[in-house]
Amino acid sequence: MILILSQHVDPATNNVCRWLNFLNAKWARLNSLKHDSTEIDIKLSNESESIRIITSNEEIASEKINTVWYRRSPLGYVRADLNLNLKELPSLLKEPLVIHLAGEKACLFRAVASQFKHCFWLNGLESPDKYYQLKCARLAGLKIPDTFIVSNKKKLTELVHQFGEVITKPLTEVLNFSFQGQIYMSYTQMIDENSLASIPEFFTTLWFKEI
Repeated sequence: MILILSQHVDPATNNVCRWLNFLNAKWARLNSLKHDSTEIDIKLSNESESIRIITSNEEIASEKINTVWYRRSPLGYVRADLNLNLKELPSLLKEPLVIHLAGEKACLFRAVASQFKHCFWLNGLESPDKYYQLKCARLAGLKIPDTFIVSNKKKLTELVHQFGEVITKPLTEVLNFSFQGQIYMSYTQMIDENSLASIPEFFTTLWFKEI
């Protein structure tokens, strides 16, 4: 049985799940570690250790998991998960509280992952970045797009002239946050000749790939 570690809003994971259903594969998906949507009970004693996970009102058959796909971290964003109004806290307490709870959730995630260390991991927790995944794909004989890590307009312009169009995305995970009732998310964007005019001479380091 395959355990998929991902997030609720991830179309790529949805597509893989459809294929798994088509192939009649057994799988379970863990999208969140929020305490109000996922119940996690871990026991560690001198004799044994165990885990019980209930998410979306369904229990994951942990003892049947033999493969883990770490697609995205299910940690989510602490600010969106807090069951209190940050505006009511003194400003000096806001950031320390967020940092502390982020550390708590990260520790919980490591504890959950350790319960499946005996399983086959498609990619480990230490290597979720796209650069590592592309290198693995190339070494496995898969075709990969020409990929560049760039932080200046001059080099980007050369790539656009070479390929006509390129796509850009963050080096790691997408950024997702809420502000004043709106949800904002970074996403894959196509860059062509018309896009170059609005791009500054220097920008944060990003991926650029041929289409």
